[in-house]
Amino acid sequence: MYVKGFKIGYDKSKRLWLIILGAITIAVFLIVMSFILVYSNLNEKNISSFDIKDIYSYKASYKINVKSNKNQNNYNVEEEYTKGDTEAFIFRIFNENDVITYTIDSNGLNIKSNNQSLEYTLSDYIIKKENVISLSTFLDLYRKFDLGQNDFFSINIEEYDNKISYKINIDFKEKKIDDNYLFLEKISKMELIINKENNTPCEYIIYDTKGNAYIDIIYDKFCSLN
Repeated sequence: MYVKGFKIGYDKSKRLWLIILGAITIAVFLIVMSFILVYSNLNEKNISSFDIKDIYSYKASYKINVKSNKNQNNYNVEEEYTKGDTEAFIFRIFNENDVITYTIDSNGLNIKSNNQSLEYTLSDYIIKKENVISLSTFLDLYRKFDLGQNDFFSINIEEYDNKISYKINIDFKEKKIDDNYLFLEKISKMELIINKENNTPCEYIIYDTKGNAYIDIIYDKFCSLN
């Protein structure tokens, strides 16, 4: 009887430990799954909440290819753009022999050549923004359309290959062009392509009135300063 009682006690103890280990395993599994779900929801929230309208200030480096009827010109550019109460630009254009820096703010323009020891400054004038190369122009137009301030273009958004394409389609037909947008008269559309993995621009394309890409910008680096 003693031996039998001992065996029964041993079995009960073993079952108890199995129950405890099972409970611990389930608890650990639930904790791990909860972390995975929370992390996934945070990532999904970050991606879905991203909006290019929220980009106001940035630093970027890129390669730009400008095509014309006779040739193509390629440049390496660094751009810094800040927007608050006023706008300010810094463009550094690199070629084999020199770096030319353009600094533009609300009332001044400074042009400096590193190798030629040349510096040229204009002060006390009003900037009229006609710079389609700067991504800030695309972003301004996109925001104005979103606010219903423009009716001469439409916007298409498409997703493919882990990228998002934002296209501004411009149409001045039978519409009076505001003087502030005359610089867009020879452009049919502007396209910004965003990498969905890191929510940063990877390409920016300007199309002429025949639908041909004549300015193509490939971003090497992009950092929002907001």
